[in-house]
Amino acid sequence: MNVCGGKFPSDFHSSFALLRSEFTRSSLLFFSDLLEPFIKQIFLLLFQRLTSSKTTKYIKCIIVFFCFFALRYGATEFIDLVDSIQPMMFSMILEKLLVPDTQKIDGKTERRIAVVGLSKFLCEGKQLKEGQYVAQWPVLLNVLTNLVELPVDESTHPEDHYVDVETITGYEGSYNELVYVGQPQEDFIKGMVDTSLCSQLASSLSANQQQQLKMYFL
Repeated sequence: MNVCGGKFPSDFHSSFALLRSEFTRSSLLFFSDLLEPFIKQIFLLLFQRLTSSKTTKYIKCIIVFFCFFALRYGATEFIDLVDSIQPMMFSMILEKLLVPDTQKIDGKTERRIAVVGLSKFLCEGKQLKEGQYVAQWPVLLNVLTNLVELPVDESTHPEDHYVDVETITGYEGSYNELVYVGQPQEDFIKGMVDTSLCSQLASSLSANQQQQLKMYFL
Protein backbone atom coordinates (compact mmCIF):
# COMPACT_ATOMS: atom_id res chain seq x y z
CA MET A 1 0.00 0.00 0.00
CA ASN A 2 1.62 3.21 -1.16
CA VAL A 3 -0.23 5.71 1.02
CA CYS A 4 2.65 8.10 1.53
CA GLY A 5 3.40 8.03 -2.16
CA GLY A 6 0.13 9.80 -2.87
CA LYS A 7 -1.82 6.86 -4.31
CA PHE A 8 -4.58 5.26 -2.29
CA PRO A 9 -5.48 1.75 -3.50
CA SER A 10 -8.99 0.98 -4.66
CA ASP A 11 -9.25 -2.02 -2.33
CA PHE A 12 -10.37 0.23 0.51
CA HIS A 13 -11.25 -2.48 3.01
CA SER A 14 -7.82 -4.09 2.83
CA SER A 15 -6.05 -0.72 2.80
CA PHE A 16 -7.80 0.58 5.91
CA ALA A 17 -7.33 -2.79 7.61
CA LEU A 18 -3.60 -2.45 6.97
CA LEU A 19 -3.59 1.09 8.36
CA ARG A 20 -5.42 -0.04 11.50
CA SER A 21 -3.05 -2.96 11.88
CA GLU A 22 0.02 -0.73 11.69
CA PHE A 23 -1.39 1.77 14.17
CA THR A 24 -2.39 -1.06 16.51
CA ARG A 25 1.12 -2.48 16.51
CA SER A 26 2.84 0.87 17.04
CA SER A 27 3.18 1.95 20.64
CA LEU A 28 1.86 5.29 21.82
CA LEU A 29 5.46 6.39 22.35
CA PHE A 30 6.27 5.43 18.76
CA PHE A 31 3.31 7.49 17.59
CA SER A 32 4.44 10.53 19.56
CA ASP A 33 8.10 10.38 18.60
CA LEU A 34 8.29 8.92 15.10
CA LEU A 35 4.92 8.52 13.42
CA GLU A 36 3.32 11.84 14.32
CA PRO A 37 5.07 13.89 11.58
CA PHE A 38 3.49 11.63 8.94
CA ILE A 39 -0.01 11.44 10.41
CA LYS A 40 -1.18 14.74 8.95
CA GLN A 41 0.04 13.70 5.49
CA ILE A 42 -1.86 10.43 5.76
CA PHE A 43 -5.03 12.27 6.75
CA LEU A 44 -4.58 14.77 3.92
CA LEU A 45 -4.43 11.87 1.46
CA LEU A 46 -7.55 10.35 2.99
CA PHE A 47 -9.44 13.63 2.62
CA GLN A 48 -8.17 14.12 -0.93
CA ARG A 49 -9.44 10.68 -1.91
CA LEU A 50 -12.77 11.46 -0.26
CA THR A 51 -13.07 14.66 -2.28
CA SER A 52 -12.22 13.00 -5.58
CA SER A 53 -14.52 9.99 -5.18
CA LYS A 54 -17.16 9.97 -2.47
CA THR A 55 -18.33 6.38 -2.76
CA THR A 56 -20.33 4.60 -0.07
CA LYS A 57 -17.64 1.96 0.34
CA TYR A 58 -14.92 4.53 0.96
CA ILE A 59 -17.08 6.62 3.30
CA LYS A 60 -17.85 3.60 5.49
CA CYS A 61 -14.17 2.71 5.66
CA ILE A 62 -13.02 6.20 6.56
CA ILE A 63 -15.64 6.63 9.32
CA VAL A 64 -14.58 3.34 10.90
CA PHE A 65 -10.94 4.38 10.64
CA PHE A 66 -11.64 7.73 12.31
CA CYS A 67 -13.37 5.94 15.19
CA PHE A 68 -10.48 3.50 15.48
CA PHE A 69 -7.97 6.35 15.54
CA ALA A 70 -9.89 8.04 18.37
CA LEU A 71 -9.83 4.79 20.34
CA ARG A 72 -6.13 4.27 19.77
CA TYR A 73 -4.81 7.79 20.27
CA GLY A 74 -7.66 9.75 21.86
CA ALA A 75 -10.78 11.64 20.80
CA THR A 76 -9.32 15.02 21.76
CA GLU A 77 -6.18 14.25 19.77
CA PHE A 78 -8.21 13.28 16.71
CA ILE A 79 -10.19 16.53 16.79
CA ASP A 80 -7.02 18.57 17.28
CA LEU A 81 -5.42 16.78 14.33
CA VAL A 82 -8.23 17.32 11.82
CA ASP A 83 -8.73 20.92 12.95
CA SER A 84 -5.02 21.54 12.38
CA ILE A 85 -5.58 20.56 8.74
CA GLN A 86 -8.46 23.02 8.40
CA PRO A 87 -10.20 25.07 11.11
CA MET A 88 -13.51 23.52 12.23
CA MET A 89 -12.83 20.43 10.13
CA PHE A 90 -14.39 18.19 12.78
CA SER A 91 -17.68 20.06 12.38
CA MET A 92 -17.60 19.28 8.66
CA ILE A 93 -16.79 15.62 9.35
CA LEU A 94 -19.79 15.45 11.66
CA GLU A 95 -22.13 17.20 9.24
CA LYS A 96 -20.97 15.65 5.96
CA LEU A 97 -19.94 12.15 7.06
CA LEU A 98 -21.04 11.04 10.51
CA VAL A 99 -24.62 12.29 10.43
CA PRO A 100 -25.63 11.11 6.94
CA ASP A 101 -23.47 8.00 6.57
CA THR A 102 -22.60 6.30 9.86
CA GLN A 103 -25.81 4.28 9.63
CA LYS A 104 -24.50 2.72 6.42
CA ILE A 105 -21.70 0.89 8.25
CA ASP A 106 -22.21 -2.86 8.13
CA GLY A 107 -20.20 -5.78 9.45
CA LYS A 108 -20.06 -6.78 13.10
CA THR A 109 -16.46 -5.67 13.66
CA GLU A 110 -16.86 -2.38 11.80
CA ARG A 111 -20.03 -1.43 13.67
CA ARG A 112 -18.40 -2.28 17.00
CA ILE A 113 -15.43 -0.04 16.23
CA ALA A 114 -17.82 2.75 15.23
CA VAL A 115 -20.02 2.42 18.33
CA VAL A 116 -17.15 2.29 20.80
CA GLY A 117 -15.30 5.06 18.96
CA LEU A 118 -18.31 7.39 18.94
CA SER A 119 -18.76 6.71 22.65
CA LYS A 120 -15.14 7.72 23.14
CA PHE A 121 -15.75 11.01 21.34
CA LEU A 122 -18.81 11.76 23.46
CA CYS A 123 -17.18 10.93 26.79
CA GLU A 124 -13.62 12.12 26.30
CA GLY A 125 -13.56 14.66 23.48
CA LYS A 126 -12.78 17.88 25.35
CA GLN A 127 -13.91 20.03 22.46
CA LEU A 128 -17.32 18.33 22.52
CA LYS A 129 -17.72 18.54 26.29
CA GLU A 130 -16.50 22.05 26.99
CA GLY A 131 -15.01 23.51 23.83
CA GLN A 132 -16.06 24.81 20.45
CA TYR A 133 -18.16 21.74 19.61
CA VAL A 134 -20.42 21.64 22.67
CA ALA A 135 -23.48 22.30 20.50
CA GLN A 136 -22.61 19.25 18.39
CA TRP A 137 -22.57 16.84 21.35
CA PRO A 138 -26.30 15.96 21.15
CA VAL A 139 -25.99 15.63 17.37
CA LEU A 140 -23.23 13.05 17.77
CA LEU A 141 -25.21 11.29 20.51
CA ASN A 142 -28.08 10.93 18.07
CA VAL A 143 -25.70 9.37 15.53
CA LEU A 144 -24.65 6.84 18.17
CA THR A 145 -28.17 5.94 19.31
CA ASN A 146 -29.32 5.49 15.73
CA LEU A 147 -26.37 3.20 15.08
CA VAL A 148 -27.19 0.89 17.99
CA GLU A 149 -30.97 0.92 17.53
CA LEU A 150 -31.70 1.10 13.81
CA PRO A 151 -30.92 -1.30 10.95
CA VAL A 152 -28.19 -0.67 8.39
CA ASP A 153 -28.98 2.08 5.90
CA GLU A 154 -28.50 0.40 2.52
CA SER A 155 -28.85 3.54 0.41
CA THR A 156 -25.87 4.46 -1.77
CA HIS A 157 -24.16 7.55 -3.15
CA PRO A 158 -24.51 8.56 -6.82
CA GLU A 159 -20.80 8.01 -7.42
CA ASP A 160 -21.25 4.31 -6.65
CA HIS A 161 -22.76 3.94 -10.10
CA TYR A 162 -19.60 5.03 -11.90
CA VAL A 163 -16.99 2.41 -12.68
CA ASP A 164 -13.66 2.98 -10.95
CA VAL A 165 -10.98 1.84 -13.40
CA GLU A 166 -8.80 0.68 -10.52
CA THR A 167 -11.47 -1.77 -9.36
CA ILE A 168 -11.34 -3.74 -12.61
CA THR A 169 -9.82 -7.15 -11.95
CA GLY A 170 -6.06 -6.91 -12.02
CA TYR A 171 -2.94 -7.84 -10.18
CA GLU A 172 -3.41 -5.64 -7.12
CA GLY A 173 -7.01 -6.64 -6.45
CA SER A 174 -6.30 -10.32 -7.00
CA TYR A 175 -3.22 -10.18 -4.81
CA ASN A 176 -5.11 -8.54 -1.96
CA GLU A 177 -7.83 -11.17 -2.17
CA LEU A 178 -5.23 -13.95 -1.95
CA VAL A 179 -3.54 -12.32 1.03
CA TYR A 180 -6.72 -11.95 3.07
CA VAL A 181 -8.60 -15.12 2.13
CA GLY A 182 -8.69 -17.57 5.02
CA GLN A 183 -7.09 -15.22 7.54
CA PRO A 184 -8.92 -14.80 10.87
CA GLN A 185 -10.31 -11.31 11.36
CA GLU A 186 -8.10 -9.31 13.69
CA ASP A 187 -9.59 -7.62 16.74
CA PHE A 188 -8.20 -4.16 16.09
CA ILE A 189 -9.56 -2.65 19.31
CA LYS A 190 -8.51 -5.38 21.71
CA GLY A 191 -7.48 -3.69 24.94
CA MET A 192 -8.95 -0.33 23.86
CA VAL A 193 -12.55 -0.89 24.98
CA ASP A 194 -13.33 1.06 28.15
CA THR A 195 -16.59 -0.31 29.55
CA SER A 196 -16.98 2.74 31.80
CA LEU A 197 -18.00 4.72 28.70
CA CYS A 198 -21.40 3.03 28.89
CA SER A 199 -22.06 4.23 32.42
CA GLN A 200 -20.84 7.72 31.55
CA LEU A 201 -23.47 7.94 28.82
CA ALA A 202 -26.24 6.26 30.84
CA SER A 203 -27.96 9.46 31.94
CA SER A 204 -28.37 10.52 28.30
CA LEU A 205 -29.83 7.21 27.11
CA SER A 206 -33.07 5.32 27.54
CA ALA A 207 -32.98 1.93 29.27
CA ASN A 208 -33.25 0.19 25.90
CA GLN A 209 -30.47 2.29 24.40
CA GLN A 210 -28.22 1.50 27.37
CA GLN A 211 -28.82 -2.21 26.87
CA GLN A 212 -28.16 -2.00 23.14
CA LEU A 213 -24.97 -0.03 23.72
CA LYS A 214 -23.59 -2.47 26.29
CA MET A 215 -23.73 -5.29 23.76
CA TYR A 216 -21.00 -3.59 21.71
CA PHE A 217 -18.67 -3.39 24.71
CA LEU A 218 -18.74 -7.10 25.53
